[in-house]
Amino acid sequence: MQDHKDIQMRLLLRAEASLRHALTIEGLEAEANIEGQLALAQVSLLRGELEQAQQQAIHALQEAQRYELMWLLAHTQGLLGSILAAQGNYEQADGYFQQALQISRESGMRLEYARALQNYGGALLRRKHIDQQGLLSLQEARQVFVECHATFDLQAVERLLSTHTSQPGI
Repeated sequence: MQDHKDIQMRLLLRAEASLRHALTIEGLEAEANIEGQLALAQVSLLRGELEQAQQQAIHALQEAQRYELMWLLAHTQGLLGSILAAQGNYEQADGYFQQALQISRESGMRLEYARALQNYGGALLRRKHIDQQGLLSLQEARQVFVECHATFDLQAVERLLSTHTSQPGI
């Protein structure tokens, strides 16, 4: 088990180094730069560096707002929700999740909406072992992934659902 964690950490460190290098490229478009910042924040979250992840995500949020990139704005708010939930700041996390859901729903971004639902549902389930709203969010996300033929997203949400329920194919 420790070897697996060591490998994961080494891979995350390599990803971080690659992202930092890519973000130094001159002339990078705003959208690509923000995506890189978000990926870097995700790596920091996975490494447990929550304060750093939050700072990176807030910077990406400001840039997404500045350039009015709605899908990145929704994605960033969902990521901030996940970071704040990991910090135990549930009220503020819920606010970001709700904003991500609202923007993606109003903009017709079905996959981003489903991803926000998945992150929100997962955060709710981590707070409480079984949470009805969390399960409902994951089930709705699963349905959207099926309708959109988003195979990798579908597999991820099904893994999450299987860890929290014994009913197959929810």
